[in-house]
Amino acid sequence: MYRASELKNKPIITYDEGEVIYRVDDTVFDPKTHEIIAIVAESGTVLADAKVIPFARIKAIGPDAVTVKDKDAIIEVAKDSKIGQLMSKENVVMGKKIMTEDGKDLGEIDDILFRENDGKVDGFVVTGGLFADAYRGKPFLPISEISKVGGDVVFVPNDTVNLIEENKGGLKELWEKTKQRTESYAHEAKSATAEIGRKVQKTTSQYTKGDKGKDLENQAKDTWSKVKNTASELWGRAGSEVEERRVKAAVGRPVTRVIYDQDDNIILNTGDIITHEAIRRARKEGSLDVLLNSVYKDEPDLSKEEMRAKKDEYKRKR
Repeated sequence: MYRASELKNKPIITYDEGEVIYRVDDTVFDPKTHEIIAIVAESGTVLADAKVIPFARIKAIGPDAVTVKDKDAIIEVAKDSKIGQLMSKENVVMGKKIMTEDGKDLGEIDDILFRENDGKVDGFVVTGGLFADAYRGKPFLPISEISKVGGDVVFVPNDTVNLIEENKGGLKELWEKTKQRTESYAHEAKSATAEIGRKVQKTTSQYTKGDKGKDLENQAKDTWSKVKNTASELWGRAGSEVEERRVKAAVGRPVTRVIYDQDDNIILNTGDIITHEAIRRARKEGSLDVLLNSVYKDEPDLSKEEMRAKKDEYKRKR
């Protein structure tokens, strides 16, 4: 996972000639698809003069540089209206206030965390507000908690506050528990391994190949297995909690794309309302993540009658 701020000033190098052509100036975030869709190579004195690299044209984002195939990867923002629109001030998320839907200030966005291989955004680093007290630092806010991105404010569900209070620090607390458990088991494993080393030094080669040596080796292996299993269990539990919150936020909203099962049968059509039955089918067919990433987050431009009609239509299809 990469922080958007870590890209700042990194050289942009062409693969064909190995030449530094620009340095990263900024990133462009799409709040609807939850992706970094471009890197800004040069801001320009006015927006129309800016030069950008669409994410699809990036060859690699490394620890020290961004590489592109050649100079043609750079385009003027005027040639891509979507990128240009997202670079306008009202669409930039950095520095925006984060508030619950009932108006509670939770801080502001300090950074964006994304995957360097595909640009998918996992969440935001938050500073100030309620989060500062709960975390004693800068916490991570999952993208799944975002219900709407406005011109000045990013909204999250009201129960985001409850999540923090219940977990005494939410995701950070969970991470700390995992870390402590892992360190404990790692220390145990290290001690067991050291014991094996001492036994080896004091005994013959034949002895270490015997049953007792094998027992010590097996103890070390078992301990390391505990490390992996405990970490996986805790993170799995965290993932399940986040997924259930995403499900609750999705039910009753339309989808922005067609959701298929593994046999290409339609679970939900574009614009269909997400129901609990659709969630169950998508989970069974391994399509739940696709469904949850396709939830329409803005307020649907539909009357109540139209919304009811869509729900009734879905029931008839079952």
